[in-house]
Amino acid sequence: TKISRFIEESEMVSATVARISSEADLPAEIGRYLSSQNLPAEIRVAPSLKNIAWERQPTLTVNDGPVLKTDTVGVNRAFAGVAETGTLVFRSGQNSPTTLNFLPFTHIAVLSIKDLHGNYESIWAKLRLVQGGELTPMPRTVNMVTGPSATGDIEQTMQHGAHGPQNVHIVLIDDENKAG
Repeated sequence: TKISRFIEESEMVSATVARISSEADLPAEIGRYLSSQNLPAEIRVAPSLKNIAWERQPTLTVNDGPVLKTDTVGVNRAFAGVAETGTLVFRSGQNSPTTLNFLPFTHIAVLSIKDLHGNYESIWAKLRLVQGGELTPMPRTVNMVTGPSATGDIEQTMQHGAHGPQNVHIVLIDDENKAG
């Protein structure tokens, strides 16, 4: 299935993946992940996630606004996912600041299963359809993220976090049976 292929491909490039039943479970999953990685319980979230009931996880400090140098965890909603490569796709804009994807040490991406597609061609078709009703024909940037940042330039040893996040955690929301 698309879901199992996406998870397999994501894990192959050193991302971690968790599945939850609904957005209501997101605060607890993020709290669980941060605890499991011994990370501080403080996150910077995208405006697209402002309606989440973050108070369900009282130990979690949730910040909004521009990313700061001191932020260690950024949380953003992905526009889509590509099953054939485990890639996340983000449209830049007011609700999805690009800095959340690249500046914090850890990037947590939220992806609804209904936004999971088999290949890149499907993503571009979806993007054209969505952008057709907006003022500009395309966003300023479309970022495709496949796992954490990595390089093998230094003594041919794989290093994570060289040019972006050292960790990428994907939270898949099993919403495929919901209307809309």
